[in-house]
Amino acid sequence: AFIRLKFPVFETSLQQVTALQMQDLYQQLGEKLSACTVSKIHKMLKASMKKAVEIGLLPKNTMDAVVPPKFEKPEIITFTKEEICALLASAQNYAGGKYYPMVLLAITSGMRLGEILALRFCDISTKRNEVSITRNLQMTKQGIVIRPPKTKAGKRIIALPPEVITRLYNLHSERKVLALEDFIFITKNGTPYEPRNIERAWKTIAERSGIIYRNFHVLRHTHCTDLLAAGVPIVEVARRVGHARISHTLELYGHAIPRYDQEIANKVGGLYLVK
Repeated sequence: AFIRLKFPVFETSLQQVTALQMQDLYQQLGEKLSACTVSKIHKMLKASMKKAVEIGLLPKNTMDAVVPPKFEKPEIITFTKEEICALLASAQNYAGGKYYPMVLLAITSGMRLGEILALRFCDISTKRNEVSITRNLQMTKQGIVIRPPKTKAGKRIIALPPEVITRLYNLHSERKVLALEDFIFITKNGTPYEPRNIERAWKTIAERSGIIYRNFHVLRHTHCTDLLAAGVPIVEVARRVGHARISHTLELYGHAIPRYDQEIANKVGGLYLVK
């Protein structure tokens, strides 16, 4: 079994890889790649060698002796409620309001942009006020492709305010669409939007609102943060936004969870202290 890394060029057998080699590799990669990317490479190599040990290819995991590359995740940025109101108003007034339903859906659902762009009218339930998320739109070298969610948790059903469902479904009658399998959000040519074009329109919407531009994904961050701050259990938030692991939700948004120290102290007193 061999390990091959193109950059820098280096090829050796798994049995001969040393911790010193890997540390030197990280230093070289750090000159060309981001700290986030180097950190991902480390995790991938460590997991690969762990598997090699499990199946008997290696006597031990050399990566256990390698110091992980330093990487601090950037602080999660969100919009305030006032900024969200300004952004929604700007979306209503820009380009005839055609992007407004998309922005409204993003902030009220926490959906990823690719999930929003892949939605069809048949994914909406007006009776239950729910949206089924079973697909994700991605841009590749070959063009737009529709794929299923990467994880089982990504395939989900989420409830939305009735006003949002009505606004989305009204697009059906406005366009006189005959097929429920048609995309909800389409260009003037009837094709799905490319994510980069939505980001471009979103930047204009932000600029016109007077709000400092932050990418479209920040709407998802805002949704998660506000739900946790409102006391929604983290399990429910993770399920709603399609995280495969609750630990990932906690790592990203744990800072938004309110502290309940005094309430806990009162409950402990009621449980254990004799009055």
